[in-house]
Amino acid sequence: AVGALQGARRGLAVSYGAHFVGRIDVVEGISCGVRTLGDPGLALHVLARLEGEDEPRAIGQLVSLGRDPVTREVRMRWFARVALDPLGTAPPRRAWLYTGSGQPGVPRGLLIGEVELPGSRGEHELRVRQEAEVRELREFWMWRSDTDLARELAGGPGA
Repeated sequence: AVGALQGARRGLAVSYGAHFVGRIDVVEGISCGVRTLGDPGLALHVLARLEGEDEPRAIGQLVSLGRDPVTREVRMRWFARVALDPLGTAPPRRAWLYTGSGQPGVPRGLLIGEVELPGSRGEHELRVRQEAEVRELREFWMWRSDTDLARELAGGPGA
C-alpha cells in the first residue's frame, strides 16, 4: 500500500510500466485511491500518433465517460477544435493516444490506448482500447516529479 507517508499526492499519475492507469484522487496516511481511465470525469491532455505519421499531434483534452460494460473499451469525449483532415471528410484514422504535457504530476508519453480518430471538427465520443484492465493488474507505479525526489533526498519538507 502507498499513501501520504510514502509520498503519494493527489493528482500524481499511476502506471503499469509505460501504460497510463489513472491519477491519485484520495490520499490517506498509508493508502490512496486512484481515479482510473474507466472512471467518468477523468480528464487528460492527450497526444495522438496517427498511423503512418512519425510525430505525435497534440489533440487537446479528453474526458472519460466510463467503461463500456460489454466491450470494456473506455468511452471518452473529445472536442476536436481542428480537423485532422483539412476537408473534414476523411474516414477515421487509427491512432495511439499518449499523455500530453501541461498537467502537474502526469508525465508526457504514457500510453493510454488505441483508437479510431474521426477526421472532422466537433464533439466526438471515442472508444479507447487498452492492453489490460486495471482490475487485472497487481502492481502499479506512482510518478513523482524531480522536485519531489530532490526534496526527499535532501530531507526537506514533505520528505
